[in-house]
Amino acid sequence: MMVSLPPLTTGLELALRQQQRAFGLKVDIVRPEDRHLSVYHVWALCDRRRTAELVCQVVGGKWIVPLSVLEEELERRQDEEAVQVIKLHAERRRASSPDRGPQVVGFTF
Repeated sequence: MMVSLPPLTTGLELALRQQQRAFGLKVDIVRPEDRHLSVYHVWALCDRRRTAELVCQVVGGKWIVPLSVLEEELERRQDEEAVQVIKLHAERRRASSPDRGPQVVGFTF
């Protein structure tokens, strides 16, 4: 069985309850910010993946991505960068060595 949340305390009722609390009475004040989930709430839900995905989707449009997917993407990007670096080095070597013809390493007489 689910229990409903207490109603928000607003307007005149909020002022009255704040005064009661100031005089030491035990009263419940429910503000709108008390109903929002923080990053820590989502962190606590991380072991319940489906629930955490739904909460993230509703709260901020963020998606929880598994670490293995992130690692694969990082590896792919590093491979692409390595290929680009190799191509740049090859282009520089070609540009720095002018076409002179065959080079002789040694003479024999």
